[in-house]
Amino acid sequence: MLCTLSLSAAYLASAALAVPTLVYCVQCVAGLLPGRAVHPRYSGPRPTVAIIVPAHNEEVVIAHTLASVRPQLRPGDRLLVVSDNCTDRTAALAAEGGAEVLERTDPVRRGKGYALDAGMRFLTASPRDHVMIIDADCELDEGAIDHLVSMAAATGEPVQGRNLMKAPCDAPLETRVAEFAYLIKNMVRPVGMSRLGLPSPLMGTGMVLPWHIMNKADLAHGHITEDIKLSIDVAQEGHSPVFCPAYGIVSYFPRSSGGTFSQRQRWEGGHLKMVGTALMHFLKPRSIKTWPAFFLLLDRMVPPITLLFMMLAGLTLLTALLAFAGAGSGPLAVSLSSLMFFLGTTFSVWVARGMQILPISLVRAVPLFILQRAGGYWKFATTGLGREWIRTERTKERDSF
Repeated sequence: MLCTLSLSAAYLASAALAVPTLVYCVQCVAGLLPGRAVHPRYSGPRPTVAIIVPAHNEEVVIAHTLASVRPQLRPGDRLLVVSDNCTDRTAALAAEGGAEVLERTDPVRRGKGYALDAGMRFLTASPRDHVMIIDADCELDEGAIDHLVSMAAATGEPVQGRNLMKAPCDAPLETRVAEFAYLIKNMVRPVGMSRLGLPSPLMGTGMVLPWHIMNKADLAHGHITEDIKLSIDVAQEGHSPVFCPAYGIVSYFPRSSGGTFSQRQRWEGGHLKMVGTALMHFLKPRSIKTWPAFFLLLDRMVPPITLLFMMLAGLTLLTALLAFAGAGSGPLAVSLSSLMFFLGTTFSVWVARGMQILPISLVRAVPLFILQRAGGYWKFATTGLGREWIRTERTKERDSF
């Protein structure tokens, strides 16, 4: 009886983990294929846009961010910085940088979602055709505003621009692996979704939404991954966000280990919460209202890639032990196949896109990094997965990126 139950549980676990692995592999393979998606062009003058920059204690980087935005503005555009619970000079520097500034203080209702909600309510008296969200620590590509807003106007849908993070030139292995993982998550997989004719996840920054869509969004919440929630919410309303790999923003990993850990704690903690939310939707199929929402929820089912590898490797080991004990080799075949597909796909992405980020000389240290990450996930589990909008610790130097 115990053997039968163990075999059934192993089949269930192997099949459950095979689903996000298959999604990951299909997205990556499609993202590596030649060619690009073609979107309709907007004819006529570029529509107006209101740019919201939510900021929490970002005096180190806010001026640099605004300097990349301000030259791209056209008559009729608005640039608003929401200084949210700031205790530094963020508001003053934003005003000096030519932005409208909304100072918000609320020690209880904290988070980027609340800042965005305050910004939208502030803009309601004089709205623009579109809304663009740019985080306070990002650098905007030249020409990005014109291209992304025009694309949103032509499609009538939210548009997500390219959103990448760069590591310092002297970054340790952990940061380089994080940059590679970020490339897969925010570039390769969304390109794959686009080539398959599927919606793109919104990433919280470098995104443009038509005013009527953004104005109806549920923003006033403290969810750590407000971008993922917004993606699902707009998809549930029947909208299909579009990905633009040619234009967008770039930001930089913090130099300090403390800043890196707190940043990853928020991202991965929020990501894991959304995996649970997506699972609950699939357990209640009637809660999924549209096909765009279905595909975005599938995308959200994919865990962070280091965690996915650890889960696949651990499950393969367990099913191998069951097979050795005579319980049956079926679960081992499923879990081993999933692991091989995952490794083969990730290796292909590395060869095609990641060798400059993660050179061969560093790859041999990746197994040790995986073991360290296992300890990191244990630390996440014991210290919490990040529940507040806490400024990432940064240094003033950015010249060596």
